[in-house]
Amino acid sequence: MGTIEFKRISIIFLMIIAFALSGCNKQPPVPEDKEEFIGVWQSPSGFQIEIMPEGYANIYQPMDSLHPEFDVLGIKKANAVYNFGFELEFSGDSIISIKKLYHSGRQYKIDVNPYFDADTMKMVMNGVVLRKYNEDHFMAEM
Repeated sequence: MGTIEFKRISIIFLMIIAFALSGCNKQPPVPEDKEEFIGVWQSPSGFQIEIMPEGYANIYQPMDSLHPEFDVLGIKKANAVYNFGFELEFSGDSIISIKKLYHSGRQYKIDVNPYFDADTMKMVMNGVVLRKYNEDHFMAEM
């Protein structure tokens, strides 16, 4: 068996292992009992969290680190306005955790689950009232 053929077999073997392992880390979708959280939620300062059915979240934080909501809601990362592809996890009834490899993560406390205030869906997260918008609103001008 030549060196080239051995390398080819090794590469194929590694690709098969990588493919097999890639299915092991599939992000679970948002649980059925938490589907009311799916959508774009915005605070008065413009902070947005987009919760997707596939179990991921995107963050848009246009406020600077001096804004009072930054410490309460923001992801601590220098000059990070847009943060995409966080894995989302619900812990019990009151915690949403977001994490991403090589990025800062965050836990959010759900003070009040999604509810209707007249015709507007709202929730309270880390003491801040967030309003629900449709998916097209993510990163939209205020």
